[in-house]
Amino acid sequence: MPPEAGIGGGEVRGGLPGGKVGKQIVLPWSKAIEISFNSLRIRFWRSLITAGGIVLAVAFLMAILTKSAFVSAVKEIGDPMAFIAVQKAGEDAEAARAS
Repeated sequence: MPPEAGIGGGEVRGGLPGGKVGKQIVLPWSKAIEISFNSLRIRFWRSLITAGGIVLAVAFLMAILTKSAFVSAVKEIGDPMAFIAVQKAGEDAEAARAS
């Protein structure tokens, strides 16, 4: 196998011969933060849409978990009137009772 071939015969990209790593640039934290804020400033709307999507996803998850916890609590109470109230609200209390 030639020396420039990598694992599985693939081509080695970058690096120095012999698998050594060359000199690397050290980026100070202040410069990294500056680059991050510049990127946010330039791509503000994309960042805002992404953050909004994350917020909506978390809100949806919390709504589902809260509803599940509520139905489980009603199931534990065992009060028939509570089951009727849950059914009027549009939840399947019988499925919760069976689980």
